[in-house]
Amino acid sequence: MFGGIIAGRGRIAQVSAAPGAALRLVIDVFVLGRRPALGHSVSVAGVCLTVAAARGRRASFDVWARRSGGRPSANSDRATR
Repeated sequence: MFGGIIAGRGRIAQVSAAPGAALRLVIDVFVLGRRPALGHSVSVAGVCLTVAAARGRRASFDVWARRSGGRPSANSDRATR
């Protein structure tokens, strides 16, 4: 769970196709103050992403399209009170 306090705005450095995933998203994460390690979670635009690779100021995340009945879908949650 994330605290909801935004650390800053990172910069999307690259978006590309990735083997075994729909996309690989590379983000300049300098706003976090320190580089997240492999397997750490980072909230990106409210979506929890897992670090697949990290090098220098950049972290890479593999993103998949979720399918339900052959159509893209997404999990949804209400905010906690």
